[in-house]
Order: sequence, then C-alpha cells, then structure tokens
Amino acid sequence: MDDLNKTKAALSGENKELKKKYGAVEEEISSLKTEKAKLTQEVEELKKRAANMVPSPGPLAAMPTEVTPEKAKQPEELSPCDAVLAFMKASERVVRQQKGGERTKALEQVKQQYAPKMKGAPEKARKAAQDWVKEGTKFWDKSSDESSFRLLQLRNTVLETCGKSAREAGF
Repeated sequence: MDDLNKTKAALSGENKELKKKYGAVEEEISSLKTEKAKLTQEVEELKKRAANMVPSPGPLAAMPTEVTPEKAKQPEELSPCDAVLAFMKASERVVRQQKGGERTKALEQVKQQYAPKMKGAPEKARKAAQDWVKEGTKFWDKSSDESSFRLLQLRNTVLETCGKSAREAGF
C-alpha cells in the first residue's frame, strides 16, 4: 500500500509538472498565432504598396525582353512563342495592378489581344501560359509556397516548349 501511495504521489507530481509545461506551450502557441496574424497583415499591406509601385506599362512593356527601339518587334511581328511570353508579361502587370472585376475584364482584354498572335505557338505553351495567369491571380491574392512552385513549373513549361531561357524571355 505504501508503494502504491508513493507511486501515486510521484505521478501526481509529474502530472502537475506536465500541466505547467502544457500551460507554457499554450501561451507560446497563442503568441505565435498573434505574431502570424500581424505578419499576414503586414504582407497584405506590402502587396498593396508593391502594386502601387509597379510602373504603368509603356509601349514596349509587353515585349519579352528589353530591346532598343530599332530592334523592337511590333506586336504584329511577334513570333507565336514571343506572343505567348508577351501575353504572360501583360497579364502579370494586370494581376499586380488591378483587383476584382477590373482585373477580370482587363485579363480578358489581354487574352483577346494576344489570342490571334499566339495561334501558331504549341498548344502546350498556350495552355501553360493561360494556367500561369490563373495561378498568378491566386498567388497575388494569397501567396503560398505551393502556388509559387506551380507558377515556376508553368513558366518553365512555356519556356521549354518555346525553346527560350528565362533570361531571354525576361523572367
């Protein structure tokens, strides 16, 4: 009986110690949740500031790479793959600068503008570019590691299919 009482007392002591540790862990979790909420809000504010800082597109902004005016291809002269890349760049600017219904309308206009020029591009590149734009809107509204990875996969699919490097394409 004495042994059982000693064991019971030892277990009660361990139980009290574990309850104290549990309370400390709960406080730490609460603190981390508060910090996460503050950081999430800060990220959203930074996204808004970054969107406001993006310069408005100029006449050559839709080009896949920076080129001098005499070497610049006019949108009508773009190869189908270059048109796909220009479509991605123009869509990216829209996604970063606009939200909601305005964004949807502007993206549809960009799609209509580039669709005829992209017709000769491989289907795989066109599909990946369109998926890239859809994923980009999700990423810009609520970024995650998964969406970042998916954006890179889709971009690389377009680049590989069109035989371009990220540097050549201006990414």
